[in-house]
Amino acid sequence: MFRRSVFGLFAALAVVSTVGLPARAQQTPAPIVAVLDIQAIMRDSTAAIGIREQMEAHHARFQAEITERENQLRAADQELAQQRAILSAEVIADRQRSLQENAALLSQLVEKRKRQVTEAFGTAMQQVQETLMDVVTAIMQERGLNMVLPRAQVVVVAPELEMTAEALARLNAKLTSVTVVIPEG
Repeated sequence: MFRRSVFGLFAALAVVSTVGLPARAQQTPAPIVAVLDIQAIMRDSTAAIGIREQMEAHHARFQAEITERENQLRAADQELAQQRAILSAEVIADRQRSLQENAALLSQLVEKRKRQVTEAFGTAMQQVQETLMDVVTAIMQERGLNMVLPRAQVVVVAPELEMTAEALARLNAKLTSVTVVIPEG
């Protein structure tokens, strides 16, 4: 019973959707399409390159800080190992607990910084994407386009339908750099 009613519903929808089809076809504009290589733009734009360079610099500073703190922990652990013979069991236990707490805090710091870096990168790249959308919208209006397809979804495209170079040039002119802001601490 349920299967028949579902079939009947689909059949009715099919009939209803074909009624007035010629009128609807006249209302739908013919597609005027262009193709955009979004990945290439996000890779090659001046702002995106600057963001990646800033991220590499942040990563190098972050790595140096973590390495320094790890070295401090190792040195404290080695010092404790050398003093085992002269320290009481209680003092050794306290210092080991302190080392473990510091190691846990360092691990938490690493995770916090990774999240901050990821968020900062996403925020910066979002500025590039938003500006790219403004650029693409302007090109669409100028060319009378009603659809832009991502290059990754198109197998073959005529060169006159490709708008990547123009969009990249306009994006570079409109957005030369984006500052990546990573909170300190």
